[in-house]
Amino acid sequence: PELVRCRPEDLDALRRLRAAGWLIGIVTNGMIDNQREIQRTGLDRLVDAWCIADEVGIPKPDPLIFDRAVQHCGA
Repeated sequence: PELVRCRPEDLDALRRLRAAGWLIGIVTNGMIDNQREIQRTGLDRLVDAWCIADEVGIPKPDPLIFDRAVQHCGA
């Protein structure tokens, strides 16, 4: 995870989506520690929710994890 970088154009696309009023959530099955480390890329400031399967106890592809992410986004 310490090697992960976000491309500037991807970060810009997220900024544009947020400016257009979109709610954005990330849903992942990754390990909690690894996923928290990836947040240092700046993604945590550009999304409304980060839902890690191990943290919420619901693995993908269970639809409930996506419902949880929607709730975390405030929708």
